[in-house]
This record gives sequence, C-alpha cells and structure tokens, in this order.
Amino acid sequence: MSAIGHEADRPLLDEAADVRASTPTGSAKMLVPEESVERENLAQARTRMSSGVQRMLQREGEWIRAIRSRPAMAHPQSMIDVRRDDLTGLRRRALFSMEARASRARDWVDSTRARVTSLSPQSTLDRGYAVVQTSGASSATRPSSPRPRRSGHGRRRGVPGRSEERTDP
Repeated sequence: MSAIGHEADRPLLDEAADVRASTPTGSAKMLVPEESVERENLAQARTRMSSGVQRMLQREGEWIRAIRSRPAMAHPQSMIDVRRDDLTGLRRRALFSMEARASRARDWVDSTRARVTSLSPQSTLDRGYAVVQTSGASSATRPSSPRPRRSGHGRRRGVPGRSEERTDP
C-alpha cells in the first residue's frame, strides 16, 4: 500500500504498490475495517459454525442409530447363543462318534476272543476231537503210510483221557 500524501507527483512507490491511497488517513481507513462490518461478519461466521456443528451432530446421531439397529448390536447375546448352540452340537457329535467307535472296538475284541477261543486246543478237545502228536512233538495233519508211534490227548463224552498206542506195520 502506498500513501505518501497530498503530493501531485507520482512516486515510483505508487507504481509498485498493489493499492494506492491518496492520503495516510485514507490508507488507515483501508487497512482497518469498520467495526459494524466486522461484527456482522463474526455473527455470520458463528451462525455457519453452529449450523455446521448441528449438521455434524445430526449425521453422527443417525450413524449411531443405524449401528444400534443392526441385529448384532440390537441383540448382542444372540451371537453368543448361536456359537454356544454350534459348540453343543459339535460336542454331542464327538461324544456319539467316540461311543460308536468304542462299541465297534468292543465288538471286534469280542469276536476276536471268540475266534481265538474256538481255535484253541482245549476247545478242540471240548468238541470231542483228539489232538494227535507224532514222535517229533509236532501235530499230525494227515495219516502217513507207516504208522509211527503216536500219543494223543482227547476227551470223549466229557471224560478226560490219554491214550498211547503203538501200531506196527
């Protein structure tokens, strides 16, 4: 700003300045705004800020209401209830599965025990058969031509017995 005074000449400063006042008093009036205008500007700024804050509070309140209306927020216990029901079902399935597996294992053990018992020498004797051993202490599986000396153990009609026979060809 340039304001040299009541001079009629044009100094170079006036050419370089953005604004030129004809007097120093005129430059002061340009620099210092009027009080009434400034008060009006402040009132308008307060009104704009107040309405902006109100709009922001209204927008945030709507956002909070929208969040609260979601099912998970309206009833937060329901999420826990669903997970608890899932876990209860999984636990029940695991228990049934383990019980079924244990039952199958018991059945396998029982059937294996029955097979082993039915194939035992004592079971063979109980059924009325005899166990014949050759002189080499091995069991005879088929008759041989020359009949060697044999010993046998057997039970017939519930009477225990032991026989040794010698047959010569």
